[in-house]
Amino acid sequence: MRCAGVIGPAPALADLVLERYHEALRGGIRMNCDTCLYRVPLPGHEHRVGAAQHPHHHPDDPAHAHV
Repeated sequence: MRCAGVIGPAPALADLVLERYHEALRGGIRMNCDTCLYRVPLPGHEHRVGAAQHPHHHPDDPAHAHV
């Protein structure tokens, strides 16, 4: 939402935001594999594609911890 002015009007993006909002209300939030570091070559993480997954830290979510 913060980038809406930069992105401009995009009905598909608005639909996606509403879909994610409704998922959050229902408590049905799940990982979106389209942005998984182990499936998509994201900048700075290209070496992870196809690699074994390892536990990782979520500094932005202190309630979420991996064992």
